[in-house]
Amino acid sequence: TTFDYSQPQTTREGQFVSGEERITIWRYDDQFRLSETTLPRPEWVFRYAYDSNSGRLAEIVQPNRTSLRYEIDEYGYVTQFRDPIFAANSAYNLTYDSPDGYQRRLLRIDYPAQNEQAVYREYGYAEAEDGSLMVTETRPISSTEGDIFVLTRHYDERGRLLATEEPAPDEGTIRSDYAYDAFGYVSQISQGNGLRLLFLQHDIAGRLVSLLDGRGTSITLVWDDDRDRVRRLLTDGVERSYAYDAYGNLIEFQRQDVVETYQYNGLNQVIAVTDALGNITRYTYDEAGNLLLQAFEDGTQESYEYDSLNNLTRKTSRGGLITSYETTLNIDGNRTRYTITNPAEEQTTFVYDAIGRLREVLVNDGDGERVKTYTLSYTPLGFVTRIEEGHVPGGRTLTIQYDLLGNPLVSSIDGTETSYTYNSAGWLASITEPNGSTTRYNYDVLGNIITVTLPDGAQQFYRYDENSNLVSFVDALGGETRYSYDDVNR
Repeated sequence: TTFDYSQPQTTREGQFVSGEERITIWRYDDQFRLSETTLPRPEWVFRYAYDSNSGRLAEIVQPNRTSLRYEIDEYGYVTQFRDPIFAANSAYNLTYDSPDGYQRRLLRIDYPAQNEQAVYREYGYAEAEDGSLMVTETRPISSTEGDIFVLTRHYDERGRLLATEEPAPDEGTIRSDYAYDAFGYVSQISQGNGLRLLFLQHDIAGRLVSLLDGRGTSITLVWDDDRDRVRRLLTDGVERSYAYDAYGNLIEFQRQDVVETYQYNGLNQVIAVTDALGNITRYTYDEAGNLLLQAFEDGTQESYEYDSLNNLTRKTSRGGLITSYETTLNIDGNRTRYTITNPAEEQTTFVYDAIGRLREVLVNDGDGERVKTYTLSYTPLGFVTRIEEGHVPGGRTLTIQYDLLGNPLVSSIDGTETSYTYNSAGWLASITEPNGSTTRYNYDVLGNIITVTLPDGAQQFYRYDENSNLVSFVDALGGETRYSYDDVNR
């Protein structure tokens, strides 16, 4: 890799791959701000414009000529943002307090309207009884007046999060508390009734060195002295070790007696992987970095072919079966159609609109006859609201309604409705079936389901290992099923 600074306000990076130079160019304006980036492929140019008052970034023009736009006030705060997909016709608007100073706090974000419904988040600031800063976030979750979600966060005088409070799925409040060590790093997280805990330890550099969760799983990490890379990982006495080359590429992984090794080329692409049994898989690439060949220990191989724009056109499997791919682009370089033909000559075609959203899925059998047709519709924010199945006799339609944050609230198939609720992390909290029965879900701090409460009140329990693999399932009758995994979590 070479760098050239000979032209004023221009940096050129050249990479030689198999004798061919690939060049990336950065250009700067007279104030030495980045004004243009040209990537080593045809017509891939990003251009940047800046606010005349603050000098901050105001617009990014992308290779397909769509723009990301920002409005910035005199104090350097973003007050409006537009993107070409979700906010092409309306914008995100941000409102702050203290209009005459630099220490401003965000009061409200107004999102692009969804089906003429107001979408926003409001923030309030107050001092709690214990002296901590209390920040309340309010957001609507449906178009019904008063149907809102309130999340409260408590911060200490150093700006560290002390606690969060959110509505429970049924009633009451769920509280999470945070504690810190002498260096200011999180040392403990407790949730709800205190039964779900995380205990953490960090080194002086802020790197996590140990973790103990509420299920009794302990994890210890050993780091490089001079790099933020894990050398050893001990989980409940099981050790994993990692070795890296000078460029940070993983070259060896070991778990007990299982060892895998990796080799790289000059562009840091994997060219060989040796598994625990000594089997070697080799990889070959073209000048553009596309994978051309996977060669396996048994002499079989998978090969890949591409067009001039690096789109995959053909894959030949280890058994000699051929799958072909065809990509159609519009004048702006956006994909409008993508067709996959499998070895049985069955075709699946994906049709996209001008901004890249999937609009149709067309499936033909090996004789070219249309056997399935799906048509998709979207909200202005890009959420799928309707899927029509044209191949079903008489037609069949799935409709989806969302809350103002994009979570599905109601799905309906030909008028039969199922409803959903969520917790503050966005995880599914309940499902109510068309007959009115409700199933509820509870999670650990890592997002794994730990209990499922069935409509009749019976519960199912789940337990996981250090890699979040399910190791135990107890059904509603108390019967337990246990699971075990190999070294690669299978």
